[in-house]
Amino acid sequence: TVNGVTPSSYALAFNYHNIHHNIGSHFVNATGRFTCPIAGVYLVTAHIGMTASSNYFGLSLFVTSNATDSLADVTCWSDTSTDHQPLSLHAHVNATAGQQFLMAYKTGYTNPRNESANAPYSSFGATFLG
Repeated sequence: TVNGVTPSSYALAFNYHNIHHNIGSHFVNATGRFTCPIAGVYLVTAHIGMTASSNYFGLSLFVTSNATDSLADVTCWSDTSTDHQPLSLHAHVNATAGQQFLMAYKTGYTNPRNESANAPYSSFGATFLG
């Protein structure tokens, strides 16, 4: 559950191979959640590089309590292609202290590769802007 919403039709993203920056330890890798330490505007980003597929893939951000269990705040979709499909999301969020951000994948579609030898295939970040 993130911000009171339980994403039921999503695969949650967590347990990254590498955490490059986690100043203040506000991101918890075991849950994939970033918790805002103070109120303000945050830039939230997500990226995925998936391997060739003949199916769709969805990348989503849950950042507010306005999301629902089946509809994230921000989502983008790949097309049906045999090419590699990079997807990126960016959102400015006017957040309260304690609000959480979470990256998720739409389940039922092709999964991205997640191999440490071929990283990075996915990334997630939250930056306080002021």
